[in-house]
Parts: sequence; C-alpha cells; structure tokens
Amino acid sequence: MALRRRVSAGIRKLVGGITAAEKRLATSLQRLELLVEFTNLAERTQPLSPEDVEHWNAELYALTIVSGHQPHPSHRKTASTPLGLSANQLASLSTDLRANLDRWLAGGLWVIPIENLRALLTSPRHGPPRASYAGELGPILMMASRDLLAREARRIARCAGPDCSRLLVRRKRGAYCSTRCSQRARTLRHRASFSEEEWRERRHVYYEKKLRKKKGADKLKVRRNRRLLPVTPTENPGAKVRKNRSMRMRPEEIGQ
Repeated sequence: MALRRRVSAGIRKLVGGITAAEKRLATSLQRLELLVEFTNLAERTQPLSPEDVEHWNAELYALTIVSGHQPHPSHRKTASTPLGLSANQLASLSTDLRANLDRWLAGGLWVIPIENLRALLTSPRHGPPRASYAGELGPILMMASRDLLAREARRIARCAGPDCSRLLVRRKRGAYCSTRCSQRARTLRHRASFSEEEWRERRHVYYEKKLRKKKGADKLKVRRNRRLLPVTPTENPGAKVRKNRSMRMRPEEIGQ
C-alpha cells in the first residue's frame, strides 16, 4: 500500500508538471526553443539532479502531448525506480537528438530507428482525420522533433560566439545563444580595433581613473610596470632566459 501511495503521488506530480508545461508550449516556436534547450544538455558534463529529471520528464511529455501524440508513461515497480525516464535515459536521448540535429544541419538525413512506436490516424467519422504516434517517449519525441524542424528549419542556428557550439532558435537576426556570448564577441571585436600599444594605454588610463575614484587624486601614486616580453633560446642563443613561471624577460635584458 505504501508503494502504491508513493507511485500515485509520483504520477500526480508528473501530471501536474505536464499540465503546467503545456501552458508554456502553446506555439511551435516555444516548443522548438524547448527542444533546442534539451539538445544542448548533450554538452553538459554534470549529471542531472533529481529536480532536473522531474523537470525534463514533465517538459518532454508535455511537448509530445501538445504536438498531438500519445506517449505512454514509464511506470515504476519499486520506490527506487524513477517515474518516467531516468537521468541516464534523458542524457542518452539528448545525445541522440543532438547527433541527429548536427547531422541534419550539416546536410545529412534525420534518421529515426522505429521501435515501440505506432502510427495512428483518426477516423473521419469523428472530424477531420488526424495523424499521431503512440508509444514510448523517446521514439515519439524523435518523430515530433522531425515534424517540428520541418516547419521551423530556418530558425535553427549555431551560436556565433567564440568557442561556443551551442544551438539556438533564431529570433529576427539573433546570432548568439546568450548575452555572455554576445558580450564576449563584442569585446573581442573592440579589442581587435586597437594595436597592442594602444590597448595597453587605454587599459592604463582606465586603471588610473579607477584608482582616482577609489583613493582620491591627492593620494594617487601610479607606477607602470616594465613590460615583459617572451623570449626563447632559439630567437637569441646568448639571451639569459629567466627561470620563472612565465619564462618572460624585460626588453633591456634581451641580448645580455
């Protein structure tokens, strides 16, 4: 009885999460953003927490339900077995979706191995025929993703930020997955518009201004550190290489 009550409580919690998620997935654009966010989990190195598992189970079930399909929930037989997909199953599903999406964006085909999936078509006696899928969550999500991407393919893009491979849903001319990536790209473009000496001077002026504001002009004493230059024995065999962590020398020491 105790196990039955815990299972019933878990089902009610999952259903409550699905109901709340359905309200946030009214449009195809919202569903596409959720799908892309889920595929970006493939880059995550930390395992999913129990809260993450509950969240993504509710979100993915809701995504397939509002898309018109019929996923069968995974029931648990013991209290230790999670309701819905486990953390490992969610991670594997995210990796498979991301691999399919990367291949598709590179010009390949969206390939779905059909297992435990039924294709349904409602009778015209009950209104316009409607096609849907029934079965386990994983295969249905792959099919729902295919249908969603076929309608919204133009919105999928890869982040233009440096050293970022995350996917994003493009709105208007958006090119970055986050404000962090866009700010970093702007900083790099701004830095590239100055020479090394100009950039050093700008940083020094900013540093002086910061100190004046903090300590006051009458107490300010700013001293420039002598610039350290990289040097290797192959560039100057007679040079004395400093044996410190940075292996750098001051300009007047080169050639001694």
